[in-house]
Amino acid sequence: MRPIIRKQTAIIIICVFISAWFLIPAGNIGQAEAADVTNEKYSMAYVFLGNTATQINQVERTNGAIQTVSPSGWFNLNVDGTLQTPANRAQFVTRMHELGIRVVVCLNNHWDQKTGINALNNADRLTTQLAHYIELYDLDGINVDIENVTPAQRDLYTKFMAMIRDKVPAHKEVSIAISANPTGTTSGWQGSYDYAAINPYVDYFMIMTYDEHYEGGSAGSVSSTNFVEKSIQYALTKTSANKIVMGIPFYGRLWSVGNTNIRGIDVTNSDIDLIIKTYNGITTFDTATQSTKVEFNVKSGDTLLTIQGTRLSAGNYVIWYENPQSIQAKIELVQKYNLKGVGAWALGQENTSLWNNYSNWLNGNSKAGSASPGNQSNYYSVVYDTNGGSGTPSNTQQRQGATVTITNTIPTRTGYTFTGWRYNGNTYTKGQTLTMPATSITLTAQWTQNPTPTPTTTTHTVKSGDTLWLLSRIFGTSVNAIKILNGLTSDMIYPGQKLQIP
Repeated sequence: MRPIIRKQTAIIIICVFISAWFLIPAGNIGQAEAADVTNEKYSMAYVFLGNTATQINQVERTNGAIQTVSPSGWFNLNVDGTLQTPANRAQFVTRMHELGIRVVVCLNNHWDQKTGINALNNADRLTTQLAHYIELYDLDGINVDIENVTPAQRDLYTKFMAMIRDKVPAHKEVSIAISANPTGTTSGWQGSYDYAAINPYVDYFMIMTYDEHYEGGSAGSVSSTNFVEKSIQYALTKTSANKIVMGIPFYGRLWSVGNTNIRGIDVTNSDIDLIIKTYNGITTFDTATQSTKVEFNVKSGDTLLTIQGTRLSAGNYVIWYENPQSIQAKIELVQKYNLKGVGAWALGQENTSLWNNYSNWLNGNSKAGSASPGNQSNYYSVVYDTNGGSGTPSNTQQRQGATVTITNTIPTRTGYTFTGWRYNGNTYTKGQTLTMPATSITLTAQWTQNPTPTPTTTTHTVKSGDTLWLLSRIFGTSVNAIKILNGLTSDMIYPGQKLQIP
């Protein structure tokens, strides 16, 4: 799948897929067949942000909407295409299996052509290594995602897929991630995939129907409906619908307008929310592409945010990305063509409100929680600012005129009591509602400082043998604190004296 930034690197990363056990009948390698049996569309996504605990949380918060997840960076390859000794990710695998979720390894060269070609040339040794660690670490198959090789490697790629299918046990998954190909070209890296020849060896093709406009290129949608649909139509001339998984991007791309300072760097939804809040960005839904864009201006003297290592400067900018409305529009293509399902890059980047209706959209229940594809009204961000507190609620995207229900999440701040969320001169508490205006809004936490507690003291009558040092130890205070409270100028005390002890 796509890394956040395409880097020219000599490392291939192997990701891990997770898919629900109940989708795979015993002894059946075909996840496509499983989808037919259950009549439930297949759903997978990748993760790469954070540590093991974070990635587990990213899976759990999808509320069962994701059947397959792929953490990257599990296995690495040397530049010669051989496998480095991988770490055992037992904690993650065990937790996924507890949830009834399968773990399937994904091989990715992160766009490095030399390493990808060497991997295909060393197919026998590499596939033997992969099969060994799949068994050793109780994994459940492999997804191959070697990108940016050339048509000259077309036959090598097919042989690699045949070899890994032969070495991985039949009940484990073998699948492949392939580039979107809306024009059906046989040149460039798209020409390295021989669909028909590969087809017998894979359970499905994961089509990366994103990066229509990419880093270094001109501004535009990351995944327009036309781009996605034409890629599906081409794939259907080469394989069956129940072997096609359609890609969905959970990220966007940022361009500077009027210059080439920033050309399509990737940006997460959380970064987009921050940009909208900081610069009063205007969000619109583009009906031609069925994608979302944000336009904003950074003025001289404004806070200069840093996005993926790039610091913004004064000027105009545009972001193209996918929000719940545009994602629903893409998912409708799964129903239109009766595809196997969807795959997303990547968890941790999405607007978490997406999971409220994701499964409904995927399985054809578009009326439940609809993002209203028939009414392409503009969507805007609802941003929560904790104003010095912690425990920030998830930001959401809402359509103009929609009813916004205030989050149940209560932030915290040491020494303060939370009194509500302030917006447009009004204070709102959990469960209250407001009508979404035709602009993004920020709800700011309001705090009341807690009163300073009145110090408590203890009266102690000095006994024979008492000293200030001994009393400080007994009462857990200091000699100096006792002296200050009692107006003492020396350490001398006498029996019968009344002292206030802090």
